[in-house]
Amino acid sequence: MLGKGAFGVVQRGTYKDLKLCPSPFITRLIGYTTESEPSILLEYVDAGDLQHTKVNYTSIEITWVFANALVDMHSNEIIHRDLKSSIVLLCSKNYIKLGDLGIATNIRTQLTKYVGTRLWNAPEHDTHLYRNWVNQCLAHDPNKRPSAQEICEILEECIGKCISDTSLKGP
Repeated sequence: MLGKGAFGVVQRGTYKDLKLCPSPFITRLIGYTTESEPSILLEYVDAGDLQHTKVNYTSIEITWVFANALVDMHSNEIIHRDLKSSIVLLCSKNYIKLGDLGIATNIRTQLTKYVGTRLWNAPEHDTHLYRNWVNQCLAHDPNKRPSAQEICEILEECIGKCISDTSLKGP
């Protein structure tokens, strides 16, 4: 086993989404089986992921691949729903791929309110601190906006609460 996703298994239908979205920026589907235990076979990407590996790519290169993968998915009416650094896969042969389409779905299907890896959820879904901070930053009167120091303190508090919350519910 090369790794394990947050859900432990590939969701049913993932191979169909991969099949409908051929892209040089997304891990290529080689095959699948439903015998005994459902499995999919994807191209091997051998140099780790963006979260756990020191990279020799620039931020521009990574962003360009990431954006192109999303364009290809969205043009095929597929949304990923679990974007994070650990699904940006690196190859020793100088290319980057977007992987882990385990909870990707067709945009026309009914979407659930919450999916994805909990610790990677957008802050606006989890915390009143974030909403208050954004509202302060967007205040019409510049004198009512937080200073750079205050912004850092608010973000540090927000991140600290997310990290210390053992129930993973966020602050």
